[in-house]
Amino acid sequence: MRNASLIDVGQTTTTSYKARAQSQNGLCPMKAVIIPSPVQQNCSVLWCEETNKAAVVDPGGEIERIEEAIDEQGVDVEKIMLTHGHIDHAGGAADLSEKLGIPIEGPHPDDTFLIEKLHEQGAQFGVEGGKPFTPHPLAGSGRQSDGRQPHI
Repeated sequence: MRNASLIDVGQTTTTSYKARAQSQNGLCPMKAVIIPSPVQQNCSVLWCEETNKAAVVDPGGEIERIEEAIDEQGVDVEKIMLTHGHIDHAGGAADLSEKLGIPIEGPHPDDTFLIEKLHEQGAQFGVEGGKPFTPHPLAGSGRQSDGRQPHI
């Protein structure tokens, strides 16, 4: 269900959404803020309304705008989650991880070659940043490398 409230971040508008998601203790009311980027990719900040614990999904770049959204919502970001290793989804992951002191989960190990060449991808598409990193990989089953289901 889409929440009609809008949050102004930078020069574009960020939309806030509400949903329910599975947590360790059952269903947890979730919220999401979508942060559009200049390369037409959307980064998301997802969080549990009960615990205020959050994850940043696919921080392709412009980490300052992502941090503004995090600060605006007052959430406690615990991790970065990546769907895959393209520059527009993973380009800001290393810098954001270092700045916030949080781990990166994903992408799938098959994307390692993309992560290793993030800087080259950035140069090819005219996107700044793109620093390689070592993620906590997800197995093909959607489980973390230690066998646990990913959760916020």
